[in-house]
Parts: sequence; C-alpha cells; structure tokens
Amino acid sequence: MRPRQNHHTETAEQHLVTRIPTAQIEEEVGAVIARLPEKGFDALEAVYIVDEKERLQGFLPLSVLFATRRHRRLREVMAPPPPAVHADVDQERVVGLAVRHNLTAVPVVGPDRRLLGVVPAQALLQILRREHVENLHRLAGIRRETASARNAMEAPPDPPDP
Repeated sequence: MRPRQNHHTETAEQHLVTRIPTAQIEEEVGAVIARLPEKGFDALEAVYIVDEKERLQGFLPLSVLFATRRHRRLREVMAPPPPAVHADVDQERVVGLAVRHNLTAVPVVGPDRRLLGVVPAQALLQILRREHVENLHRLAGIRRETASARNAMEAPPDPPDP
C-alpha cells in the first residue's frame, strides 16, 4: 500500500508495536505454543510467520493455532500473509485496510517486506475514534483542532453535582 503524500498526517509507524509473536515456516505448532508464555508481547492477535530474513510469509490467528494438532507444521496450516502497510502510510488508510480485510491487527513491513511489527487492535480503535472526532469537528466548522477542543469531544462527561 502506497503512502499518501502529506507531511501532517499520523502514520502507521506512530502506532507500531514490535513485540509480537513470530515463527519460522517449518516450525511445529506445539513448539510455537510452548514458547508463547516465555515472552511478553505488545500484541497477541496472531503468530506471524517469517522467513530467515524476517520477511512476512503468512500468519496464523491464535484461535486457529490453539485448535491445530501440535505436530502440524506452520506451512501446512498458515494463512497467506494479510495485506500489510509501510510505516509511512497514513493511519486512516491503515484502519481502512483493517476494516476491508477483517483484520484485528495490521502488519507493518519495510520496503523489502521485512516484518517491522503491527498496528494492534487497541490502536486501530483509537485511530477510528480520533478520525471520527476530526470528522465531527469538520462538520461543525472547527478548522483547527486544539487540545482543549479534542478533550471536550473525547473526555467522558463529568458526573452531575450532588
């Protein structure tokens, strides 16, 4: 996916998390499951299958991973790589891709297709919220969003006085 040329946009890189589960294509499902608890992850929606140069080859949602017989090799059960974005792609395009392809996280790759990380589900929700508020501002005629205007739109309401 090509980046939109705008220097004032928020990008995939700003939402990128890098501690995600990866595995090699020839690994067995059981070996991948066994090492999951050993590491702390920033996002845990799927295992991303990479080659020896860390290029994205496919993925396996955790729900499928845990339902698969432990002796199976990842190459036998993985899904093809999901659509991915480059780090400089506008955040709106990242969310659009997630919605169109029903992704809970969007992989971010370098020019050589090396997996850099993902934009996780929580970030996708935050982006959707922020874009919604920006659209409301535009509809209301607010041209320049200030921190106080954003806070007024995004903050929960104050509790009523007793």
